[in-house]
Amino acid sequence: MNIELVCFFKSGRELLKMHLNLNGHCLKCGLCLVLFFVISVCYIFGLVFNVFAESDGIYIYRIENGAAIISGIDKLPGGVIELPSELGGFTVEGIDDWAFKNNNFINQIIIPSTIKKIGDGAFSGCSMMLSVIIPEGLVHIGWDAFSNCTSLRSINLPDTVTAVGGFAFSGCSALHTVILGSGVTSIGSFAFEKCTSLKTVYLPQKLERIGISAFAGCDELKDIFYPSSKLDMARINQFPGTFSKAQLWHYNNSEEGVKAGDTDGNGFVNNKDITRLFKYLSGWNVAENYDKYDLNADSKVNNKDLTLLFRYLSGFAVLVY
Repeated sequence: MNIELVCFFKSGRELLKMHLNLNGHCLKCGLCLVLFFVISVCYIFGLVFNVFAESDGIYIYRIENGAAIISGIDKLPGGVIELPSELGGFTVEGIDDWAFKNNNFINQIIIPSTIKKIGDGAFSGCSMMLSVIIPEGLVHIGWDAFSNCTSLRSINLPDTVTAVGGFAFSGCSALHTVILGSGVTSIGSFAFEKCTSLKTVYLPQKLERIGISAFAGCDELKDIFYPSSKLDMARINQFPGTFSKAQLWHYNNSEEGVKAGDTDGNGFVNNKDITRLFKYLSGWNVAENYDKYDLNADSKVNNKDLTLLFRYLSGFAVLVY
């Protein structure tokens, strides 16, 4: 039995490669001790341990269940990196844990639509990363996946994403815009902790779980809008720091899929809707879509709803109905 043992830095730079030929022996020669020593060093010094690793000269990857999983890179290119959708004839379906950790040469990552999972800590500490492009297809974002990416300004998750892991965007101090796709059902604990530039968040309708302190330390976060869903916001917010000091607002759902605030029912929310709502509050008879005027679902239409709509169109509200 032949084994290729590769030990490399989390940034992708190879540290050690061993070719082992077991040939059915019981390893009385002390090989077990060597393997134990190598694995221990990898663990203690924060290295990545990979068995059966392969490389195309740029990316280090492994094969799992007939698909390629990117584990790192042989070289340290900077600027914009467009990850491949195929390696060694295998479709790339994942990014391994810690694959690009602390790589300070990356400015932008373009992820192919074939990737379904971003592993724990995959881009953690990439302090020069300004943006990441994630197409439809991604399902899971692991723990610490983008933590401490201190230059990351915005994140737009597609509707195929169902789970955001704990600490996933923790410490992203420049992050000001978060768009959670409509498929997100779970946000992990501390997921957006210390995102000190974040101001407003809209939670998607299918969301069922928010971990403790999910938005703790977000000092600029003023408003969190949540839907009529399975969420018990009062229970969730009993844990200190879950929503920092933000005001919780309930926004109105539409059974027909029309956005709250879409007062004329044309499928768009724009300045015309502000005009209509203002006219209604001024005594005009323009409330044929009354339920769309009640943005915070308090069974009243007043200046609070006008304020919410104005903030949304001014760029403060950043999410999805």
